[in-house]
Amino acid sequence: MDFPLDVTSIAIETDRLLLRAFAEFDLEDFYAYASVPGVGEMAGWPHHTSIETTKAILKIFLENKNELAIFHKADNKVIGSLGLHNAWINREDEYKHLKAKNIGYVLAKDYWGQGLMSEAVNAVISYGFYNLGMDAFSIEHFVENMQSKRVIEKCGFKFVKEGKYHAKQLDKYFDELRYVLVNYAYASIDEVRKAYMEKRTTVTEVTMQHLSRIARIDAGPDGLKSVIEINPDVLFIAKALDLQLEGMDTLPPLFGIPVLLKDNVNTMDRLHTTAGSVALADNYAPYDAHIVTLLREAGAIIIGKANMTEFANYMTREGMPSGYSSRGGQVLNPYNRDKTPSGSSSGSAVAVAAGLCTVSIGTETSGSIISPAGNNGIVGIKPTMGLVSRSGIIPISSTFDTSGPMTRTVSDAAVLLSVIAGPDPDDAATYVNTNDDADYTKYLVGGRLGGIRVGLNRKLELKDVQDNPDDIAAFDQICNLLTEQGAVLVDDLEMQPHYDTRGTVMQHEFKACMDYYLSTLAGSTKMRTLRDIIEYNQANAPVALKYGQSLLLDAENKVSGAFTEPKYLEALAKREQSILEMDKLFDKNNVDILLGQTFAYIAPFTGFPSITFPIGQRQDNNMPVQAYFAARRFDEAMLIRVAYIIEQALGLRMRPE
Repeated sequence: MDFPLDVTSIAIETDRLLLRAFAEFDLEDFYAYASVPGVGEMAGWPHHTSIETTKAILKIFLENKNELAIFHKADNKVIGSLGLHNAWINREDEYKHLKAKNIGYVLAKDYWGQGLMSEAVNAVISYGFYNLGMDAFSIEHFVENMQSKRVIEKCGFKFVKEGKYHAKQLDKYFDELRYVLVNYAYASIDEVRKAYMEKRTTVTEVTMQHLSRIARIDAGPDGLKSVIEINPDVLFIAKALDLQLEGMDTLPPLFGIPVLLKDNVNTMDRLHTTAGSVALADNYAPYDAHIVTLLREAGAIIIGKANMTEFANYMTREGMPSGYSSRGGQVLNPYNRDKTPSGSSSGSAVAVAAGLCTVSIGTETSGSIISPAGNNGIVGIKPTMGLVSRSGIIPISSTFDTSGPMTRTVSDAAVLLSVIAGPDPDDAATYVNTNDDADYTKYLVGGRLGGIRVGLNRKLELKDVQDNPDDIAAFDQICNLLTEQGAVLVDDLEMQPHYDTRGTVMQHEFKACMDYYLSTLAGSTKMRTLRDIIEYNQANAPVALKYGQSLLLDAENKVSGAFTEPKYLEALAKREQSILEMDKLFDKNNVDILLGQTFAYIAPFTGFPSITFPIGQRQDNNMPVQAYFAARRFDEAMLIRVAYIIEQALGLRMRPE
């Protein structure tokens, strides 16, 4: 997919070079290297025999605005050119959906053999991937030009095929070798797996691309801070997977797919599991969370842990912002650093949005997957309570907690959910899941919605949504698309429960859930109980208690942990009543799925499944606009089917600048 590019505003500096747009005062330097016999001929044009020829070519460069001058800083002169042109891969079915350019270059003969050309090409590749949001570059060389071959291979390009090049100025055809370099940062699961099978890349290369992005845009003082820790064994694991790949005819569903886990998900490896707390910074979990076992069996490569709101935002009432943790700092929103990334799965959402992993795992107690997914323009699924195991995850509430997929596309979410869904003997909540068919990818089908009834909740509870025309217009567009696709809209349904006892339930469950979790760690941390965590925080207050720990204190001191308080039992009863109300809402109105104009807490409160995906973008602050759907319990199939059809009809792929 070609795109307009004007290089006049581009300046790329390396150790020895400056790549910038050509200017009229470059004429003499240009002629000096272009007039040397053999230089132009290596690229398919005759060397310049007069400065008038050079002047004419320079005029074309200035008009087309697609050629960079290679300026040698030490010698203070232009020594070559590097052009970014419409790529031949834009006509290839395999690559035409990628945002791509073709690289062509010429270097003064006196500077051959010094590594300058690979220095320039690598700099342009990096700029294209990070600054221009490009997906791929193509390049080629004449068969006999072994010097260019070395440059191309040194820069990481992969040979694709042979071709013929017609050098019009020489009126001659050349045999050439064609190469491609793909940026897999924003590739889908299927695209990465296909590239593995076709030997177009390796697990090691894909992993390194993601690590490089993390180093460049996430780490450091100005980084997004979405990644709290990298798996120190990740490259060894990647190389081991590459060895397996050599003899494989089919791949497991997540083979070689870079996955980030929220930092409350246990891994029995050299990664810590801390929920963002410095109090748990010594915790090497002695066992994998159940979902991690499933991810490993599916071939996933766990590249690290994602930063999060500390203790999943169950720590304090004193204004701790979403995405802050004492161990990882403040996660930033890649669309607008002044806006919240939301949470508590902040890092999981930001990392997916910024192309730091292919997919991630988030957890939700009350909006912690759906809200950050929406704020960062990605897909998030909060599964039905009991569909996905919670064992081996640092908890808040056994009644509300779940984990779920966070991805860039509905199809990737379906793949990831298919892997992690299923019963777990260590999680009683999964005993109620009687659905033996966990392949949600079969609901990724086109076509129409054929009479599916969609209940609409137009109640605007968020003031900024009420006042924002982009949000309202995007919602109206979704309603129109649903109708066009054959759905029947049932308007003005109320999605909020009559009772909301989330706070009571969480306060009474947190202490016992945390103490039990800590008891399973077999001494891998000095923290044995919630009280230990509280006392550690008090002893290290400057680091640990920037925003206090009032919720931890209340959970420790105001409840028994025995679940016998009447207030708690009454809260559970009211939740059960709300579940019945939700069932009646579906039945009474004969609807298959609910669409809310804003996020509603009814799904996490009752354990019903929900999904969010991007449907637009605000003009005033660049923030994504999300759609929010909820379905009947264990009907994730309906969520995925509807979301996929709408996603395909919109054709929207969000990516932060």
